[in-house]
Amino acid sequence: MARYNGWSPQTAYRAVVGPGVAVANLDETLLNATTGDAVFSDAELGAILNSGDILGATDDGLSVDYEPEFQDWEFAGVPGNIRGGRRLISATVTAEGSFTEVTVDNMKKFIPNLDSEDWEIGTTPTKIGDILTPRPYIVDADYMDNLAIIGERQGTNVPMIVMIYNVMNAEGFSLSLEGDENRSATDVSFTGSYGVQDYDEATGRFGMPFKIYLPSEFVPA
Repeated sequence: MARYNGWSPQTAYRAVVGPGVAVANLDETLLNATTGDAVFSDAELGAILNSGDILGATDDGLSVDYEPEFQDWEFAGVPGNIRGGRRLISATVTAEGSFTEVTVDNMKKFIPNLDSEDWEIGTTPTKIGDILTPRPYIVDADYMDNLAIIGERQGTNVPMIVMIYNVMNAEGFSLSLEGDENRSATDVSFTGSYGVQDYDEATGRFGMPFKIYLPSEFVPA
């Protein structure tokens, strides 16, 4: 009896598994710097991850959402949308996660318009932490150059990476403290932006604010 489904012997090797990791300001040049044969060594993978700021553990992993806005041209006598009559108006890409690690660097990414100073006590000042104060304006340095959402591709040590550019959290800040048996989590939604550096004067177009690095699937012998 025929059973119709999409499974194949390669299905498992086309999966992306694990919770993923978010890395801010990753050195993208390292993604082309492997010395191996179609693989990264453990040292090279470590160098890639540690070239940026790892935002730490999450509740329930990470998600990426791409939302394009299209315009469909209408023509007299044509009953609906027509192939070739659509153009891209705008595109928004976001990455969301519920992060469990509260650090100064993380807080400055979760709330981009923060300034910090030492929190000191005692007659001989001793630093016990940091004071984070929001300012009523944004500066260029508040943007992350990129945010890499990195997942594990089944069967290979070459990761899948969604690279989002010119990133900022513009959706607010939510910190939850949920009783004695739980620990804090910070819900954040990062949004990519078009970059001035990606503008092509010849075409009058901007580069898209994200790209996807998709490793080749593993094929068992």
